[in-house]
Amino acid sequence: MKYNIPALETWARKSAAQFWDYARKVFPDIGDMPVVVMNSRLTSTAGRCWTDGSKIDLSCYLMTNNFEHFHKDTIPHELCHAIVCRLWPNAKGHHNPEWYHVVNTLKVATSRCHTLETLAQSRSEEHTSELQSRLHLVCRL
Repeated sequence: MKYNIPALETWARKSAAQFWDYARKVFPDIGDMPVVVMNSRLTSTAGRCWTDGSKIDLSCYLMTNNFEHFHKDTIPHELCHAIVCRLWPNAKGHHNPEWYHVVNTLKVATSRCHTLETLAQSRSEEHTSELQSRLHLVCRL
């Protein structure tokens, strides 16, 4: 599948900038916004934050059909990780007490894991549907 990566990145960066401006009012020492990059290799992970908080990767595949979710959940979720990396560089784990503190303070409605349909699930459903069609055809003969 081909993606318009520049358009996706532009949209994602605008969404991230809105959230970062809001977060900076609450946490003024977080510095500049991380680099936001679209990653076509992420097909089941919605996003990820680099351990130094300098960059977040977002899934082209999942974002293409889920802009609302990315704007309200995934982008803030990953940016909360970046804030934790910057304010508590020695914090252990990913969804640690510091991350929950940032999420709750910024009133981000997010969870640890998304429920979006992944590429593997989509392919599995297509395969199942194809098999069911074949079985139906065989049963009718």
